[in-house]
Amino acid sequence: MKKLHSLGIILLLNLLLTTGALAQSIGVNSDGAAPDASAMLDVSSIVKGLLIPRMTLAQRDLITSPATGLMVYQTDTTPGFYSYTGSAWSQLGATGPAGATGATGSQGATGATGEQGVAGPTGTKGDTGATGAQGVAGATGSQGIQGVAGATGATGASPFTLNGTDAYYTAGNVGIGTTAPTTALDVNGSITSTAVNIQRASSAPSVGDASCILFSNTGGGYYDLIQGGSAAGMQFFSYVGGGWTERMRIASSGNVGIGTTTPGYTLHVNGSVAGTSAYNNLSDARLKKDVQPIGDALAIVGALRGVTFNWDKTVDPSMKLDDRNHVGFIAQEVETVLPQAVSTATDARQTKSVAYSEVIPVLTEAIKQLKAENNALKVRLDALEAR
Repeated sequence: MKKLHSLGIILLLNLLLTTGALAQSIGVNSDGAAPDASAMLDVSSIVKGLLIPRMTLAQRDLITSPATGLMVYQTDTTPGFYSYTGSAWSQLGATGPAGATGATGSQGATGATGEQGVAGPTGTKGDTGATGAQGVAGATGSQGIQGVAGATGATGASPFTLNGTDAYYTAGNVGIGTTAPTTALDVNGSITSTAVNIQRASSAPSVGDASCILFSNTGGGYYDLIQGGSAAGMQFFSYVGGGWTERMRIASSGNVGIGTTTPGYTLHVNGSVAGTSAYNNLSDARLKKDVQPIGDALAIVGALRGVTFNWDKTVDPSMKLDDRNHVGFIAQEVETVLPQAVSTATDARQTKSVAYSEVIPVLTEAIKQLKAENNALKVRLDALEAR
């Protein structure tokens, strides 16, 4: 067997030397087909492949003065075919650097006008215009005959009873702007006041703000809507069992806080939120620009670290954190990989949050990338099994 192998090598070398001398093409095949005239070496087969030198990265880098175009197959680190460019080894098939951005295309035709949106709120009332010039006075009419003076009527009794500088009325309802009051005080029109206090019992507790509307009931539970200063905004308190607790706040910035006095977002909830329908994110293509595909989503997913955790309630006892074990991400870690999914609040700690819905598009592209790789592997496996 060794003799036959040596004989084959001698014959192949003889063929190569003879062919090189005649400057002809060399054909390596099993059907006797002539080599292509444009190729120095024409290898053809439907059941076998071409096996080039295989070596590790360290072995490859030991090649002395590699020729430009020299090709090997690297077996470790990042396996694959590598070609020497004259200054460095480059993996065949690797993604090259991004090309320069092309020129912006011409603007497309304007789309059809969309449906009219919902009417906005009524604007503020404009300033009163300047008073017009006074018209010419009309002629004074003739004076009529004075009538006979009537008898002076008796002084009527006042329905109100004085108590020092206060006045009160207990015989029925009082109407202002109406002749048929249906409640103790029935006002048909607007009321202007520096402080309004609406309550059923004069002994109702107060939070100490002079400008408030207080609602109470006979059961001892009080609910207070109070307008604070410019920094506090509008606050909603509830009173049960002798103490006030702030439940909601509309800050002067416009942010709404539920369970927190320092809302850092348009709607900031210190606690859990539930609903019967899904939360929808605005995603209309007409409102988006600079749309680009997500590059190498699989690498992004690989850099994310999913963890289990419990809340540390000692950081901020005012936060309503539960005792359950949770799964999720660490915002600071996600920010280094996918900053689009991380938001930083305006509170003193600049608390960070993760928009988990922003991770879904990356997961979608990563799955598609895996599927493409699996499909390519399946094609190669089918070809191997078909031999």
